[in-house]
Amino acid sequence: MAAPTKAVILPPSSTEHFGSIIPFAEPTWYNTSSSTTPFYKESHIRLRNEIRKYYEESVIPHAAKWEEEGRVPDDVFKRGAQKGYVAAAVAHYGLSVEDLRAAGVSLPGNIDPSKWDIFHDFILTGVVWGMGGGNAIGCPPIINFASPQLRQEVLPGILNGSIRVCLGITEPEAAVKTDDGNHYRVNGSKKWITNALCTHGGGGLYVQTLADTYKDGMKGISMLLIPLKSKGIKMRPLKNSGVNSSGSTYIEFDDVIVDKKYLLGRENEGFRIIMSNFNHERLSLAQLSLRMSRICAEDAFSHAVTRSTFGKLLIENQVIREKLGKMGRRIESLQAWIELICHHYQLSCEVSKAKADREVAASVALAKVEAGRTLEEVCREAQQILGGLAYQRGSGRGARIEQISRDVRVMVVGGGSEEILTELGMRQQIVNFMAKSRM
Repeated sequence: MAAPTKAVILPPSSTEHFGSIIPFAEPTWYNTSSSTTPFYKESHIRLRNEIRKYYEESVIPHAAKWEEEGRVPDDVFKRGAQKGYVAAAVAHYGLSVEDLRAAGVSLPGNIDPSKWDIFHDFILTGVVWGMGGGNAIGCPPIINFASPQLRQEVLPGILNGSIRVCLGITEPEAAVKTDDGNHYRVNGSKKWITNALCTHGGGGLYVQTLADTYKDGMKGISMLLIPLKSKGIKMRPLKNSGVNSSGSTYIEFDDVIVDKKYLLGRENEGFRIIMSNFNHERLSLAQLSLRMSRICAEDAFSHAVTRSTFGKLLIENQVIREKLGKMGRRIESLQAWIELICHHYQLSCEVSKAKADREVAASVALAKVEAGRTLEEVCREAQQILGGLAYQRGSGRGARIEQISRDVRVMVVGGGSEEILTELGMRQQIVNFMAKSRM
């Protein structure tokens, strides 16, 4: 993958007034008089334009309805997959032209998969969870650790939308014992599993599950890909306070027999597999929190310049300008930090993904914490500016902020709570310091 190493000249039409012109509503490179950027090239512009058009026309008008219903309709997901959005969500993990050809799809913007970089991911992150969050975190272990036969069996269907996959990591647990040497017997349960209840007529649905295959803590768990049509599996929906359209599910396993061909990687190496997924998931959550923060700032500013109280606009009050300025400082600082992490990660991937994961793990963990804190503060201040409008569900001026106020908790807790990630980040920083001090 090619890393961005120098400023790129963009055509003027790419950088003048794309999207909203409200301060802090869009990244600076969307609306700037400068024609240079160190990170974004013509393919990023093309991807941005295509995704924004598709979602404004086909997704956003229906999002509130889908949130209320607790799922995105199957036909909508299938159309998105056929446009390449599922493939795009996992392109960074090493999809090839042959993978896309086997699935009958191409990446949005007709981007060559060998040219796809982490900044394309950054642009794509605004896609709502229900449109493929399960696939985005469930597919990478298949790409990287499934046998060639299993990869060929399920990957094309995942990419074109005829198969869905979700990731079953979260508590409680699933226990396993070997059956006859060729199968596993799975018992237990998994909770808050994104997209698990979403199925397609005639399609397949799989869950990847961490399960105990040897009683030795993290050294004794394996990753299994389990067909959710297997006998002994029961599922029920979970209605969460936010991100409800993601199809969150509780899954129970009762003596479920799983063929050994569905083992990902080697037995008892499941912990290593799942850890390989976390950096990208946390960075995606940080990017999504950033975009949600921009939405809050946009709607708050828009309200402040149109709403009058006591004979003057809200924006004429210094306390309101202070709130908006604080939002902007946090949003733009977070944007710059995430872009630097992405740049570092991209350069390190030129050597190896393992090296990149090691080098950015601490920064990613801390940036994800900062992104959650930023979203919490920006959403709160936006609600203060809009008052009751941002407390009322529906389609009014404050509806997006109200929705985000319910989504914010999963942005803070998902992918690792801030307490865990702060500890992880600092421990890794100490390890890096000690290693360098001995050099």
